[in-house]
Amino acid sequence: MFPDEEMDFDMAMITTDNYQGRPVEQHSKAVAWVTRNARNDRFTRLYFRYFPSPVPAAIFLEEREARAWLEQQC
Repeated sequence: MFPDEEMDFDMAMITTDNYQGRPVEQHSKAVAWVTRNARNDRFTRLYFRYFPSPVPAAIFLEEREARAWLEQQC
């Protein structure tokens, strides 16, 4: 879950595959990202276009929607 306010993104963070070499599939069935605002949402969607999640993942503006989606995944 992102903070309520808009964040500054470090370009190194969004140009690096943060999942590479990590056993995500061993400890996560699915991941829901709650971005809370349009700017964070755009950056997050852009990141996952370049670096798809190794497990089912979805991006939401609201926590309620994210939790409902996660319930469907389990």
